[in-house]
Amino acid sequence: MEQGLVSFVWKYGKLDTIKTLIVTFLTFPIIYISLEIPKIIVNDALGAGKTPVSFPVEFMTFSMDQMTYLLALCVIFISMIVLNNWLKFILNTQIGLTSERMMRRLRFTLYESVLRFRAKRFQHMKQGEIVQSVMGEIDALSGFFGEVISTPVWQGGMLLVYMTFIFIQDPFLGAAAIALYPVQGFLIPKLQKKIVRLNKARIANVRRIADDIGESVGAIEEIHTSATARWHLALIADQLHESFSIRLDIFKRKYLIKGLNNFLIALTPFAFYLFGGIQVIQGNLELGSLVAVLAAYKDVSGPWKELLNYFQRWNDLNSRFEMVVENFSGDEVYDESRVTGGADDPAAMLTGDVTVRGVSHGPGASGLNGAACAAPAGKATAVIGGEEGARDLLLKMMAGLIEPDQGRVSIGGEVVIEASMPVIGRSLAFVSAESVFFVGSLRDNLTYSLRRTPAALQADPRPDAAFRLREAEQTGNIAATPYGDWTDYAAAGVSGPAELDARIVSLADRVGLADELYHLGLQARMNPEEHPDFAARVLGARAQLREAAAQDPETSDIIEFWEVGRFNQNASLLENILYGMPAAARASIADYAEDQNVLAILDAAGATQPLLRAGLSIARQLVEFLDSVDEESSLLDSFVDYSKKDILALTGIVKEAGQKSDWTPKGEARRILLSFALTFVPVRDRLDVLDDALEAEILAARARAMQALKDDPTVVGFGEDRYSPALSLSENLLDGKRRYDRRSAWRRFDAFLEAAIDRCGLREGVTVVGLGAPLGAGGSGLSASSRRRAALVRALLKRPAALIVNGVAGGVSPEDAAVRATIREEMAGRTLIMAVNPAAAQDFDHLIRINDDGSVREGDPAALLDAA
Repeated sequence: MEQGLVSFVWKYGKLDTIKTLIVTFLTFPIIYISLEIPKIIVNDALGAGKTPVSFPVEFMTFSMDQMTYLLALCVIFISMIVLNNWLKFILNTQIGLTSERMMRRLRFTLYESVLRFRAKRFQHMKQGEIVQSVMGEIDALSGFFGEVISTPVWQGGMLLVYMTFIFIQDPFLGAAAIALYPVQGFLIPKLQKKIVRLNKARIANVRRIADDIGESVGAIEEIHTSATARWHLALIADQLHESFSIRLDIFKRKYLIKGLNNFLIALTPFAFYLFGGIQVIQGNLELGSLVAVLAAYKDVSGPWKELLNYFQRWNDLNSRFEMVVENFSGDEVYDESRVTGGADDPAAMLTGDVTVRGVSHGPGASGLNGAACAAPAGKATAVIGGEEGARDLLLKMMAGLIEPDQGRVSIGGEVVIEASMPVIGRSLAFVSAESVFFVGSLRDNLTYSLRRTPAALQADPRPDAAFRLREAEQTGNIAATPYGDWTDYAAAGVSGPAELDARIVSLADRVGLADELYHLGLQARMNPEEHPDFAARVLGARAQLREAAAQDPETSDIIEFWEVGRFNQNASLLENILYGMPAAARASIADYAEDQNVLAILDAAGATQPLLRAGLSIARQLVEFLDSVDEESSLLDSFVDYSKKDILALTGIVKEAGQKSDWTPKGEARRILLSFALTFVPVRDRLDVLDDALEAEILAARARAMQALKDDPTVVGFGEDRYSPALSLSENLLDGKRRYDRRSAWRRFDAFLEAAIDRCGLREGVTVVGLGAPLGAGGSGLSASSRRRAALVRALLKRPAALIVNGVAGGVSPEDAAVRATIREEMAGRTLIMAVNPAAAQDFDHLIRINDDGSVREGDPAALLDAA
């Protein structure tokens, strides 16, 4: 990456910069004309010049008297002003466009550099520092990139135009105008150098503060148990004082520079008034010329100030740019081929023995010391010993995740750490107990390792796809959309999405993840357009399920089925009013308080006012119950279906409502009250809101809504022969609501439901729906055990040439043994390296033992285990 701002902007923004310069040069003659016209008006049209103008004035074929001549000059003057401002608008827009394109390119380039960092770079450059550099430290550059070249040309050009005009009017006044510029040009940079050094110190201190805050957040449990909060507060307080001192010094110097500039700039008009006035009195200078010079100098101070400000910003921002670029370059960053090398060549793979030669890394018993061993290609190798850290190091080195301090790790003679990401991703899979999961569906996470085929932006269905493509190419970003299908189906050995889902379900069943998928599927939502056949089967099973439940007294008592004329105490008020749910699914029922279509239905049904009264009743009770709690209170977690932010806003709403007898909620207050009312479930929430009068109003509103919504596809009614995408799969099967006052019996109903699903042959379909369930941050939707099994599925799905497993299914339990058998079967004929309990190592083809001194022994499992 270019080390300086000018070279960076010129290399990547040359075309935009040239466009900016063309517009800049067009403004100069316009500015000069706008300076000349006032002088002509005063001297000629108004007759204040030395040589009077004779009227009428002849211009081409026009003859103009004094009034017409004045009018014509004023029209030209205002036209120049309009034209100049139009050009400035174009110019500033082009500068902004250039800046944003350069900022986008820089952030993309920095992030790409992060993906190319060697492992050792992360040892001294922490996550917080990286994020701060990419997002925070360079943010000030966002408006400056477009000015790097254009501003000195634009402002310097305008300054030259003004000075040329002043010199033409009177050389003496021109000399006075520029007399102090050398003084400012000498003093200001001298003072600015210290500010640059202070800014570098400020940035370094901010990074330290961010690192320490991030470190304390990560160690919050240790801080609490060790009672060291005051020490951390003292540390941050000391660093904040350092930041305060630096910034105070910067402010003093900045305002010193500013005051000095203002004083020096003010001296020149003083000279104009004094010496220019003398010249006019003596008749050596026309009054119009002095007026024009004063007007021109008033304008010239703007470009000069802008130039001084530019050079101050340049010193600051160029040093900031250089510091950031320096952090993201150097020997610890792989070259660009690391990200793209071999991406388009399916045959580019690492194959052969995984060989470790003379590897040393880490200290003492937790490290490796001259380790040398090999995992034979196509065989299953067990790794034992080194539980204090050496085993983790060895396996991560084999996977190319850590670079050894000494020695090398290679596959088939090729150094793993030097291979490109596409080649490593195609060749290897690494599974550990800390495998990472991303926000998204379970399917997205399981197929993550198959995201190898970029979805072209040209195929993006969004209406602005062409614009996105053009800008991506203009800024050097990848010309691909993250929302397309990136899946490499061939790598998984399937031909399309349906076969891939079947393959995932099969693997999940074999590694013990099927039950988790099944239960996720029951609670997940499904778009019936994506699974039309299965949706039809669910609807077909609904009647059978209800009939079977009705015949079982215990089961029927757990579910409150929907009946048109009866209020459902275990359903939300929205469900009760609509007797259904909107076809356009939202994340939560509270979100429908902002759905204009739903609000219109509620208004037409006469339900809005009853709902607002119910919402205010809920608000008053919550305020009374949660009196004076803050946003960290655990009491707020008791109301999981209500927004914490909205709960905290209720105090103000209730107070405002109590001040006026005729108070009507509007805006945000109206939304909050409606969201609480729509979400309210009487049995679940246990608030004194629903009485006979409100129940009657809701049932009356239901009747009106059902009549209005007859044959309306925007709402899927309960009991209709339609699958509702706003409800979970189990709710679509039930056609009713589980009773919250019978929670203790839900397990019995789950068993009944599972048996019914199996009878109807729906289990596999439910499991597939579970693949679409959202996982939450870090895979929080899965248990720790299920996350490890899901990581195995993800690794096996891409059929790697070598699979390295650390901390998963390595025990002696029957469950782990069954998972290992599945892994061995899937990896038959390919390389498997797995950390296991010594008691489980005898079933492997080869054994690597890590000794306490960091050395390594290898050989036949039986022989090595016997020797121990």
